[in-house]
Amino acid sequence: MTSAFVLIFSVLILGGILAALGDRLGTKVGKARLSLFNLRPKQTAVVVTVITGTVIAASTLGLLFGLSKSLRQGVFQLDKILATRRQELLEVTAEKEQTEEQLELAQQNQLTAQRELKTIEAKFATAQAELDVFREQATSLREEIASLADEQQELKTQRDVLATQSQTLQAKVGEQNDIIEARSQEIAALESQQSQLQQEIDSRDQIIANLDGAIASKDQVLSGLEGQIFDLEEQINILQANYINFRSGNVALTTGEVLAFGVVRIIDRNVANQAVDELLREANRNAIMATRSVNPDFDEAVVQITNAQVQQLVNQISDGRDYVVRLLSAGNYLQGESEVQVFPDAVLNEQVFRKGEVIAALSLEDLSVQNPTAARQPVDFLLGAAQFRARRAGVLGDIQVRDGNVSHIVKFVEGINQSLEPITEIRAIAVQNTANAGPLVLELVAISNGKIVFRV
Repeated sequence: MTSAFVLIFSVLILGGILAALGDRLGTKVGKARLSLFNLRPKQTAVVVTVITGTVIAASTLGLLFGLSKSLRQGVFQLDKILATRRQELLEVTAEKEQTEEQLELAQQNQLTAQRELKTIEAKFATAQAELDVFREQATSLREEIASLADEQQELKTQRDVLATQSQTLQAKVGEQNDIIEARSQEIAALESQQSQLQQEIDSRDQIIANLDGAIASKDQVLSGLEGQIFDLEEQINILQANYINFRSGNVALTTGEVLAFGVVRIIDRNVANQAVDELLREANRNAIMATRSVNPDFDEAVVQITNAQVQQLVNQISDGRDYVVRLLSAGNYLQGESEVQVFPDAVLNEQVFRKGEVIAALSLEDLSVQNPTAARQPVDFLLGAAQFRARRAGVLGDIQVRDGNVSHIVKFVEGINQSLEPITEIRAIAVQNTANAGPLVLELVAISNGKIVFRV
């Protein structure tokens, strides 16, 4: 920060010294009435002043580029740096998309494993139910065996019969035990398979967690690169603005700027010359006010126009019809310019819009206007569309809402935000019949489902 202040201070000191030397040199050249390259003394002084201004600009740029490495890089290498950052951003974005695809595949595998687990759990529940039935049957058979044993003790006379029955029952018990053992083995196998599936699910959950972490890391890198690109773009805008300021100076008039404006109807050709002269005097006064901010001399002839252009304008407007006549700046002019070239523009003053005609309309059905910022944007867009259509239709005068006070626009935006009914459309309507000369006075209307809610 200290080096920046030193650099700025040095530039200011150097500019002041060179400006003082240039002024002193120009004064001496003017007083001495020197002549270079067969030029007049006044023109020689202008050449010396131009050369001095060029030296000031060159020395300033040389000092800036010589002492500021970041400025040199910003002017000469910024496009290369920006291209590198954008390439890195594209690579990170591609890696993010690939990671997201892997995550989606892992999630699909997880869903498949979960469905298989549910199927195995269902089989396990069925086998468990069958095992409970077999156990109940085994318990019942054991009870029958115990009952038969008691009967054998009590009925020794029926030993053979009971022995046969006991063997049969024991065979059945053996068969049931074999079935129970087989079911137990199946249940153990299902439990082992369930454990393996749970381990696989845990492993895939860990993979998904790792992928989520990688995505989060890539998002952070991406956010950092986007921030760097935004900072570099801001630096570009600042450097471009500084460069334009170094090159352009203090512009007082821009190309096409209106210096005089009037509506005329000419019957007599002599009156046409007087009307054109009046417009030229108005243009000269406005040009002096723009280029002479200190001690303006309104008697000085600053505006320049050719006789051919004046005669062409007089011939055009001398037919007895209403014309909108404008005198426009022919180029960009700086403070202190001694001459301002202008050119005329004349169009018939005909009606462009009728009273009540819709100039522009905008649907709000797909827009959210729950806060002032969101509501102001469509209103600005509506006014921009109305101005574009009016200029394209030939309106040369002012375009304003009611009396031109911005409070009407603010009131309209607040009305949209506070309306109890949803505003579905807004319109800009002409308040009165409007010709090319203007002004075009607009009325803003808010509509809900075809019904006018309020107007400003």
